[in-house]
Formats: sequence, C-alpha cells, structure tokens
Amino acid sequence: MVNCDRPARTFCFVLVWVLVVQATLMTYVSLNGLLPHLKDLPKNLASGFDETFKFSYLNQDAARVKSLAAIALKKCHVVAHSACPAKSNLKFRQQGTVIPQQISTTATEQRLIIARLENSLIIVSIVALDRYLGIQGLSETAKLVSRIVANVDKLEGTMPCNVSSPVFCDIYASASGIASEMNSVNKAIETFKANGLVERWEANQDGMFLLLGLPCSMVVTLVFFAYFWSNGVRCSCRTCLAIISYVFFWLMSFTIYALICAIGIGVTYAADKIEVPVLKGKPSLEAAVGHIKTAFPEFWDLVFADMENGLGLLLRASYLALVGCLLIALSGACDCCCRLDCWCRLRKSKPSKATEDDLNRTATLQHKASFSFEGTLKTLERKATE
Repeated sequence: MVNCDRPARTFCFVLVWVLVVQATLMTYVSLNGLLPHLKDLPKNLASGFDETFKFSYLNQDAARVKSLAAIALKKCHVVAHSACPAKSNLKFRQQGTVIPQQISTTATEQRLIIARLENSLIIVSIVALDRYLGIQGLSETAKLVSRIVANVDKLEGTMPCNVSSPVFCDIYASASGIASEMNSVNKAIETFKANGLVERWEANQDGMFLLLGLPCSMVVTLVFFAYFWSNGVRCSCRTCLAIISYVFFWLMSFTIYALICAIGIGVTYAADKIEVPVLKGKPSLEAAVGHIKTAFPEFWDLVFADMENGLGLLLRASYLALVGCLLIALSGACDCCCRLDCWCRLRKSKPSKATEDDLNRTATLQHKASFSFEGTLKTLERKATE
C-alpha cells in the first residue's frame, strides 16, 4: 500500500497556521487602532493648532492685552485710542502732554499682560517663527508678539508717566495689529487644516474601512487550503472549487499585503527624499517628522503618534502575512507534486483491467488443460486394465 503522508507537509501546514494567525491578529489590532485616528485626523489637526498651539485664544488674548494697556495709560491720563498710533512703529502722539513728574503704578496690569502672553501669544509666536511651520501669513503676528514681549521687559512696577506711557502705547498698538492680522492667520492655519492629504482622506475614508476585511481574507484562504490539504489524493468537484477559491483569496491577500509592505518600506527608507510641500521650505518627510517630534512633542502626540504606532504595527503584520502567503503557495505547490507522485505510484501498484483479464484467461486455460490431462490418464489406465 502506498503511503502519501509526509511529516514535512504537516509541519509546514502548522507553521503556516501560526504565521497567518499572528499576522491576522496584528493586522486587526493595527487597523482597529489606526483607522479611527485616520478618521479623526482633520479634527485632531484642527485641535492641535487651536488648543495645543493656542491659535483659538490669540484674538481674545490680544484684545485683553490691548484693554490692559489702555487701563495702564489711563492712570497717566492718556486716552489710548487717540494718543496711540494705529501702527506700532509710529511715535507716541501725546508725549508733550504727559507731566514728567507724574508717577503711575501698573504692576497689576503688567502681571495680567504677562499671563496673556504665557497663555497663547508666546506659543503662537514660536510656531509662527518656526523654520517649518512658520509659513507666510504668520510672520507679521510673530513680529507684533515679539514687540509686546520686548516692551513688557522695559516696564517696572512704578514708573514716571513720561517713560511708561510710550511703552504701553506701543503695547496697545501691537495688540491692535494682532487683531487686524487675524484674517491672515486664519488663512495660514487653513492651509494646514485643509491640505491635499487631509482632503483626499476625507473623500476616501469610507473605502479605507474596508481594510478591516483584510484579516478575514487570510483566514478564508487558509480554510480553503486546509480543505485541499486534508482531502488526500482524492479529486472531486468540491476539491476543485476549494482550489479555485483558495487561489482567488490568496491572490487578493497577497496583492494587498504586498502593496502595504511596498508603501511602508518606501516611506520608511525613502523618507529623506519625500517632500512635504505644505510646510515652509518644503522639507523632507524625515526632517519634518524629526523636527516636530523634538520641538512640539505635545502636538505630535495629539495628531500623529497613534497613527505612527498603528502604521508601524501594520507594516510588521504585512511582513508576517507575506511570509505566510509565500509559505502557503510553496506548501500548496509541494503538496500538488506530492499528490501527483502518490497518484503515479498508486497507478503502478494497482494492475490495469487488461492485465487482470489476461491473467484470468490464462488461469482458465491452465485449469482446463489440467482437467484434460487428468482425463486422458484415466482413460489409458482403464484400457490397460481391460
């Protein structure tokens, strides 16, 4: 009897199951964590600029600084809206009307102005002057904030009015300038919030969730392969259907995982050649990611950290899945060769129908010949006796 069982077949089959199960679980975990963050990318990006970078507080904090500067000027009997120039680079208009001997105490106003600076204006200025995030439309705001900071450094708790009034007037004018620059600031921020990548994602995010079916395709592939593997050398319509289904799902899984792997490897190892056009100076992806991670870690953690972890896990899952797919294909090919060999040996070990007929015919003739010979001997013996 021909034995077609092979220990190597069983070992490969178990190994394939182990790899596919690991790849399936890793794919599901990565997609389950990645896709919600991709879906929330526009919202997280907006929240990063509005809350982490404090751009949503810029206008109200500038208005508060303007109001505090006006209060400080009022202590020297200076009316801010008439005495202070519309632009911060112009001279104080009422310098001659201020009494030199008059003293004002503005420690409270200074403390509140510093609080507004720390609340949003300074971080906005840092972002606006950043080498990658400081795009056109933010530079003027950064200059105005820097001017306010420089003027606050000149102030003391108690000062002569002829010294403090020009300083507070310049703070007042700078805060007014920030408010007038809000349209430019909002347009600049929108270039980040509504860039091409975000728009393409919003247009195709429903299709991305179909990737959740990717782990299932690998399992279905292995189920059909298991049926083919366990069916021995028998051939039937069910076996043929299982083979066709197995090939279809294998090709689908292999193609998708190969695409994910190729994109992941390309982004990982060619990041220094990929430009990010939405940033100032169009830096490479590698430079931009490294800079944002270092300079703005809170912004990175909010917007990109979970996406980076999910994409890394998905790439590792694609490695395992591709190895599993290749082992399934190799095991299937070897299994087919083994079955063909077994079938040939079975054919050789079992006589054909023509051979069986010849053997039966020969046995019948031999049997008849033996009976004829015995009859002749008996006849001769009878005659000799007579």
